[in-house]
Amino acid sequence: MGRHLPLIESVTAVALIGAVAILTALPGTRAAAAEPHPELQDGLGVLRTAIFRFSMEHDPGGRELLMPGLDGADVTAQLLGPTRRDGATEPSAAASGRDNRWYGPYLDAVPVNPVNGRNTIRAMPAGYLEPVFNGSAGWVYVPETGAIFPDLPGQTPAE
Repeated sequence: MGRHLPLIESVTAVALIGAVAILTALPGTRAAAAEPHPELQDGLGVLRTAIFRFSMEHDPGGRELLMPGLDGADVTAQLLGPTRRDGATEPSAAASGRDNRWYGPYLDAVPVNPVNGRNTIRAMPAGYLEPVFNGSAGWVYVPETGAIFPDLPGQTPAE
C-alpha cells in the first residue's frame, strides 16, 4: 500500500500553500492601491493641454512663452474665458490689429480632483519653482514653469 500523509502534515501543507498565495498577492494589491486614480490622470491631462494651448497661442512680446498665471494674473480666468494676446482678460482700449483678437477659452470648467473633490487651481507666487501641497485646492499650478499637480498633502512634486 501507498504511504498516506497524516492529518497534521496535510493541514500544515495546505496552510503553507495558502500563506504563499496570500504573500504573493499582497504586493500586487499594494501596487494597485498606490497607483493614482485614472480620473486624476485625466484631469491632469486636460489641464496640461489647456495650459499648453494657452502658451502656444499667446505672444507677450519679448518672452519665450507666456504661461497662464504669470505676473499675478488669474490663471482660472485665463483658462476659462477669452484672453488677449498678452494674456489680459479685460478689453483694452488700445487694442488694434492682432491685439484686438480674443483667444480661448481653453476649458469649459476646471476638472474636479477626484481625491479631494475640489475643482480650484491655486497658483504659486512669483519666485516659486516647486509646488507646495496643502490640500486647499484641487490643483497646484507653478506659473514660472507651467507645471500643474494635484493638491494632495504629503505628495512630492514628481510627475
